[in-house]
Amino acid sequence: MTRLFKLGLVSLPLLLMLSCNGGRIKPPDNYTELFDVEGKTEKTSASEHQDTRVIPFDSIPKGVKEFGVRVSGNPVNIDIASILKVKSKVTLSQIASSVRYRFITMPDTLHGKVGGKVINALSPECYVSNVYGLFFTNEDGVVCDTIYKNEIEIGFHNDGYYYTNAESVVSGLGFHDDWLVYSIVNREDKKTLQYITNASTREVSCVLEKDGLHSRNISIPFSNGEWAELFMRDLRASENMLAFFGRRADTLSLFRSSVLAPKIKAQSYANPESDYAYWLNNELYIKQAYNDTVFKLKGKSVLQPVYVLNMGEKKATVEQCFIGNAEGKILVDSWVETSKGAFIALTKGRDYPNARRDGLVKFLYAFYLKAGNRMFSLDIPETTVPEDVFIPNDIDGGCPINLSSLISDDGSYNQVYSYKGLKRLVSFSTFGSLPKSNQDFLLDILSKMKPNQLFVVSVQ
Repeated sequence: MTRLFKLGLVSLPLLLMLSCNGGRIKPPDNYTELFDVEGKTEKTSASEHQDTRVIPFDSIPKGVKEFGVRVSGNPVNIDIASILKVKSKVTLSQIASSVRYRFITMPDTLHGKVGGKVINALSPECYVSNVYGLFFTNEDGVVCDTIYKNEIEIGFHNDGYYYTNAESVVSGLGFHDDWLVYSIVNREDKKTLQYITNASTREVSCVLEKDGLHSRNISIPFSNGEWAELFMRDLRASENMLAFFGRRADTLSLFRSSVLAPKIKAQSYANPESDYAYWLNNELYIKQAYNDTVFKLKGKSVLQPVYVLNMGEKKATVEQCFIGNAEGKILVDSWVETSKGAFIALTKGRDYPNARRDGLVKFLYAFYLKAGNRMFSLDIPETTVPEDVFIPNDIDGGCPINLSSLISDDGSYNQVYSYKGLKRLVSFSTFGSLPKSNQDFLLDILSKMKPNQLFVVSVQ
């Protein structure tokens, strides 16, 4: 039986605006459709949710309790310098326990050119967002409802595509324990509406109206309609690292950041590291860009350090990263944790197209295995880009894991391939070095895949 829709984990700005009409917010034109899955006759009208109260983020009430980081136990010291001296191979069974596959049939993918982000992929029903909008699929992987349709026009360049017009688009998608978060960006009004909604009951915990079009925070839903915001690092970054909000946007706790916005004056700047928020064993973990510590949230008042990425003298300052002067420094390009271990993609110097072309950036791949506290790096040339790095699948002999595009999904990690994307994957120079069973599996999938389908690989 199809459950009503769920929302997940999203990245967005939090410049919330309190309207002067008792907290009422103008919803998008298809607001009622957002609460109508599979054409149910029982619809939820926009007026039933317009009285959801919103408070401006810049006006947090005085006296809100602030919590520092409380250390409980000793965090694991991941010594990057030492790891890079220990070279080894790795297989999927060392860092994961299971792998699952599914096809999702989309209304259109521009002849296989368009991929997407898939949330709740391990359940019979899941959600997919791409350039066309936000969709709900049934247990057969067929889109059975359009939650939001993007109003866009698409142009083509060589084998790719780009927006020629985008008036209103869905942005970001996150999910946890039957709660979903997503946002609708109105480019004409330069506003963003973020929805925090229960999947089964259609209850709206909060609708947030925000200034601007660009994502500056990661919003993380919790099981009871509360949510947290991980503040991303840029020149306008908040002095806080994490805030925890109640069901009606009341602030429950704040955590100050040790990584402050760099004091530089620049028309343009680099921002090479990313922020991460993910669930593991039903606990929230966060890694802030330019912060060497990975934390676990305990309750609403304790951030427990779990890992410290020790770069030693190779650690770059925020200023060096932002002004593009990180030559010789080691930056975190990707952080992925599973129940068995962690994978860390690193770069020497900043990664951008011209740096790759001119050989100014090197790539390093480090692993921490929890069993035996083992740490090592992949024994491959430092010129090998993430798109060319595969972890052989020795769990079921099926799809290998490419290290360039893992997406966190409520306790698992997904890779989503369009038809063109999978075709490109099997053409990589390192594909031929994979075990024959891995190669045969992907070639067989490619032969069966239709241009309007997505192939989803979920790893736990």
